[in-house]
Amino acid sequence: MSSPADLVRSLAARLGAETVVVGIGNPWRGDDALGCLVAGHLRGSMEEGAAGRAAPRPRFRVVDAEEVPESHLDRIVRPAPDTVVLVDAVDLGAAPGSLAVLEVEELRGRETSTHRTPLALLAHYIRQQSGADVFLLGIQPGGRELGAPPSDEGRQGARLAAEILEAAAVLAGLPDQGRHRAPCGRGGSPTCAGEASD
Repeated sequence: MSSPADLVRSLAARLGAETVVVGIGNPWRGDDALGCLVAGHLRGSMEEGAAGRAAPRPRFRVVDAEEVPESHLDRIVRPAPDTVVLVDAVDLGAAPGSLAVLEVEELRGRETSTHRTPLALLAHYIRQQSGADVFLLGIQPGGRELGAPPSDEGRQGARLAAEILEAAAVLAGLPDQGRHRAPCGRGGSPTCAGEASD
């Protein structure tokens, strides 16, 4: 597994000015929720920055897709992104909460979360429709029992993943709160269709 500092550097080299982060998973099935937790952390930090309670944070388009990322494809590919980061619980053969970047070609045959559409197929479609650089930021889950909360290790991994993405965006020079769009997804702002927010 790469160190957090190595992940920040490698992600910074790939994040484009129009970056979409897609949180995937079942929020009611233990550590299967980790992708959704990352989306929530990113959205929360951006809302704090917009409200003036914290320094401006780099802005992603955030899509909390839960178990049905295929239902959010229009939000993901329009306007056309430069980079799409899928975030999901995936078996990395590591300790719970561990993180790794996986390429589209590495997704086939890997155990990911419980959503219906295979991640490899989803990633290929997004790449074909948008021309974006698409990859997975995977988080090693612990248990995924129905009705169970995420594990402490999983929660820590999700928070670390969000912090790494934010640090990578700073390093990459992504636009801050005042110059980019509001987050998309469940409960998202109407500006997520492409209108600039002040």
